[in-house]
Amino acid sequence: MAHKLWKKEYHALLNTLQQQWNAEISTPKLPDRNVPRAVASSYFFYPRLLADMDTRRIVLSLNEVPAGKEVPETGEEDEYLHFTVVGEFPATFIVTHENFLSRLKKFLRIDHEFQTGNRQFDDDYYLIAYSDAAKAKLREPSLQGAIRSLEPFVAIELREKTIELSRGVATASDLQPEPLEQTFKNLIAIAELLS
Repeated sequence: MAHKLWKKEYHALLNTLQQQWNAEISTPKLPDRNVPRAVASSYFFYPRLLADMDTRRIVLSLNEVPAGKEVPETGEEDEYLHFTVVGEFPATFIVTHENFLSRLKKFLRIDHEFQTGNRQFDDDYYLIAYSDAAKAKLREPSLQGAIRSLEPFVAIELREKTIELSRGVATASDLQPEPLEQTFKNLIAIAELLS
């Protein structure tokens, strides 16, 4: 479990973005006093930034696990920024990077990865597509380019109501406000491609 290495910087980031983006900070209600302190201090109860950008509702949060199903094998990041765009999406999928574990699962036939037919894209990313609609969208060169524009990321997860990107926090510079707006704009562009 993470040690909340970036708590001070994260709160400063939220305060800055609240002013710049005319956003609101939402803090989930804390549990009652009988809940263990470790649970009460978990990221579930961390504040989130809520804003509207380019006609889309966006959410920025910090968590100890990335979107998708797996924690990356690098282990370098203890915390992850989650960029979320709200919408209605006809397909669901997860995009992560190819790594030793994903290749081992494929070799052992434990997991089945979707292949788009674009060898370079398929070699770089591990794709889990949950429907034919998701497979068709992932084959589109425009979506593949848009996914690449979001680098660096740990995972992108598309659900019926949200698209979420996770980016590791390794240094304090990862919590600077300047690049975050462009990340959201790129994620919104993907949301538009998928709507």
